[in-house]
Amino acid sequence: MQEKDKEGAEDTEDAEDVTLNQEWLDENTDRLLAWELLRRGLMVDYSEIPSQKLCDNIGVPKNYVFNVIKRAQKVCKPNRPKH
Repeated sequence: MQEKDKEGAEDTEDAEDVTLNQEWLDENTDRLLAWELLRRGLMVDYSEIPSQKLCDNIGVPKNYVFNVIKRAQKVCKPNRPKH
């Protein structure tokens, strides 16, 4: 009986964990990223954050950083001055 209670408790914890909710993550990714940068700044840790570690810390897929860079390139490309 105790095993069943433990499984039920784990299911409840997962259901209540907002970081597993994709809609919540979409709305809060910027805030989580800002928190990670603030935390590292306050700890005077200016070392490079590997993209996989950063993605894990803010709860996004491991290709998130790559996709952000690609989107920025698309936005900047039409605005780039021609020589």
